[in-house]
Amino acid sequence: NSGLVNKFAVHMKATHLQSDGYRENSYNNSQSFFIKAGYFFNDHHSLDILSFVGSSRNNQGWIGSTMDEIALNPRHNGCTDSENDHFIQNINKLQYKGFITDNVRLTSSVYYNWLSGWYNFDLDNFMQKMVDPSYIGEGEVDTYHLRHNMIGGNIAVKAYLNDFTITGGVNGYTFNRNHIGTITIPNVVVDGNLWNNTGYKNDFNAFVKGEYSYRGFNVVGNVQYRHADFNYKGDKDFDKINWDFLNWSVNAKYKFNNSHELYAVATQVHREPTRSDMFGGEENFINLVTTQAESVIDYEFGYNITFDKFVGNINLYYMDFDNELILNGAYGTNGLPIRQSAANSYRTGVEVSWTYTPVKNLVLRNTTSYSINRIETDYEILTHIMSPNWLVNQNVDYTIGNFNIGANLKYISDFYFELSNTYKLEGSAKFGAYVYYTLGDITFGLKANNIFNKQSFSNGMMGAVEPLYFIDAPRTFFFDMRFNF
Repeated sequence: NSGLVNKFAVHMKATHLQSDGYRENSYNNSQSFFIKAGYFFNDHHSLDILSFVGSSRNNQGWIGSTMDEIALNPRHNGCTDSENDHFIQNINKLQYKGFITDNVRLTSSVYYNWLSGWYNFDLDNFMQKMVDPSYIGEGEVDTYHLRHNMIGGNIAVKAYLNDFTITGGVNGYTFNRNHIGTITIPNVVVDGNLWNNTGYKNDFNAFVKGEYSYRGFNVVGNVQYRHADFNYKGDKDFDKINWDFLNWSVNAKYKFNNSHELYAVATQVHREPTRSDMFGGEENFINLVTTQAESVIDYEFGYNITFDKFVGNINLYYMDFDNELILNGAYGTNGLPIRQSAANSYRTGVEVSWTYTPVKNLVLRNTTSYSINRIETDYEILTHIMSPNWLVNQNVDYTIGNFNIGANLKYISDFYFELSNTYKLEGSAKFGAYVYYTLGDITFGLKANNIFNKQSFSNGMMGAVEPLYFIDAPRTFFFDMRFNF
């Protein structure tokens, strides 16, 4: 980071990450380079250019393992070693920021996003694990090639008018992604592609936002119009699909004094289905499963409290969905989780967070949430999958001299992983601890996760005849050194 030198400033960052992963055949090897350069004409006008390029190679680990496989080898991976990937992505943005007048600020940018890569899919393994364990294939491995281009721009203007602030702007982009499927069968020569299709998406939105403050009272309201459309060209085409949404939000809060504040929020948001949702988890269009967009109205009411040694928040919420796109526990042949539309559903609960400093250098932090997540059908009431009722995070942190010592607890209650609510994962509590020591410009750290080596599972999925599970890592240690210069 150069800092400001003769009106110029440059920030650069390079990273390399390599890991074998806990599960077998789950390595990651990735690199990235980021650069941002800015020119400051004066205190009111600046121009930035940003560029990012990243490369990532991975093995796959999206298929679970049976309990028998885990008992024999906890690191067992339901995917095979042939299932790997390689992707390269580049993002570029040119942005201008400046004050048109002393009270009006303009921000505008243009951006371009490019991606190219592939991932392998072991069809025989998928069929045996997920569809029919008696399936006998020919060792077929499919390669899914992806390449996309995205170009867009936005502009926003913000005006400060005494106690009132108003912001308005537009954003739009056009996106296309080419999907090509090729096949490899040992000792067999295969010509041509399994499929070659391209999806096209355009997105445009315009918004206006107003904020009014008077003494301890503050109100923020915004409304957005959004249009999105999707078109497809392949061996089977269909007419363009269009969605038009009106999203809005109102947020009001009142601060009684420096210690007490109440707030209330109401928001409505819409979301269109993804390509994978519409195609039912297929890479090549066969049938349109759904084109319905989901809608949710979120109501929240909360209270903030602030004292010298204690800061806390309690938030109550109720989310009322129409046609929510919910996970059903199944996976498509593209390796992605399948979602389906639920006509009526809701999520409601309470969230509490606080920080307490009883004595100097000792800090206690806690976030706790309790939620009820329900899907209502004509015949029954179901619980959303991957939605535990309780989540608790507790941290204790103490600083003495050059040492920083801490411990944490993470608790997740039971949750279902398939939509019939037959199978669930048991809740788990995990303890961790850390210690850091600073010596001059160098900090040494040691961190331990899952200290008591408790076996737990992060997720599950339904296989052809029995559930498949994703085991968490056992007791794990991290050592790091941080250099400041």
